[in-house]
Amino acid sequence: MDPELERLLRAWESYDAQEQGSEAERLLALYDSILASVAAARKLNPELLHRAVKWAFRGWIRAQSHPPTLPPKA
Repeated sequence: MDPELERLLRAWESYDAQEQGSEAERLLALYDSILASVAAARKLNPELLHRAVKWAFRGWIRAQSHPPTLPPKA
């Protein structure tokens, strides 16, 4: 995985897991700054990059989750 994309995904995950409050605002500001720097470096629209990160985040979470255990055969 691209290190910049992983960094964006981890920043979004930190924000997403946080309850509303000052910590969530700080994490969102951190995510926004990373997003802006990656978008500027790659000459991308920040809004489109944000949508792509949110889309990739769903798959990233699924890939990290453990599959359910199968019951033993009777």
